[in-house]
Amino acid sequence: MLTSMFVRCLLCVCVCVALARWQMFHLFSVFNLNLEITAPECSIPDLSYKLKWFFIQALPLGAAMLFLLLHLTLLFKKRCLLGRRRRLNSHLSAMVGMFFTMLYVLYLYLTRTVLDVFDCSPTDPPDGKEYLDVVFEPCWEAGSLQVFLLPFACIALLVYVVGYPAWVLQKLYKNRHLVMEDQLLRAKGIGRDRLTNPRAYDFRKRYHKLYYHFRPDRWFWIEVILARKFFIAFTALMFNKNPAFQLSVALLVMFASCACQAACSAADVDVALPADTLLPWCRAQMLCK
Repeated sequence: MLTSMFVRCLLCVCVCVALARWQMFHLFSVFNLNLEITAPECSIPDLSYKLKWFFIQALPLGAAMLFLLLHLTLLFKKRCLLGRRRRLNSHLSAMVGMFFTMLYVLYLYLTRTVLDVFDCSPTDPPDGKEYLDVVFEPCWEAGSLQVFLLPFACIALLVYVVGYPAWVLQKLYKNRHLVMEDQLLRAKGIGRDRLTNPRAYDFRKRYHKLYYHFRPDRWFWIEVILARKFFIAFTALMFNKNPAFQLSVALLVMFASCACQAACSAADVDVALPADTLLPWCRAQMLCK
């Protein structure tokens, strides 16, 4: 739990670093999986922004392919080398959980990269054209880099920026009673096997990273965190011409998120909610009989 809080604090720090352009703390952005700290243009002088943009957007797909390859390797080992016939896919739930955790960490970086394609602004003094902010090329002109990337950015916007939070919300809402029951068992220090957690054990193995930090009745709180990440990325796009105001808005978003979390008591179950305080609530939800 403390490790998770530490990482979340560093994610907030790296956002402020990126917005304020504090070069002395630029290494903090490694916690946001920011590829810019590796300076790929220096290692590969011919690397174009188009290729780098596609590489960033393909990170989840590449991770999915690696997990699939690892799954097939473990399946081959269990079936052919060890001769097993049962529990051949017992490792799959943990791999799915790792994949969705990776998407959660990458969400801010992917969102900012997608929105960069829509970040066009005029020059000073204006010449009647708008130019892409990440590379000085004209926007909204046939054959330009921005027009070429625009349809792919729209697809990535639907899949990553909108699709991932929508899928998480649908999955958690559909199984919210299992989430509540699993969080009760977690607060009591049990539920790590099928004997003590017969109904929600499989769901815990696969999706517990999406909800295990929060109270049972705050099963949706990861959506609030993803919304905070989106508004941070949106702030980086909308107010990049005024860094001081940009940083102020970003801090306002993080402060509002923190105040909302404190007001709603969406605290970590392991710390804030002992089992004896959860039992009456659980009975009210008709989860315990």
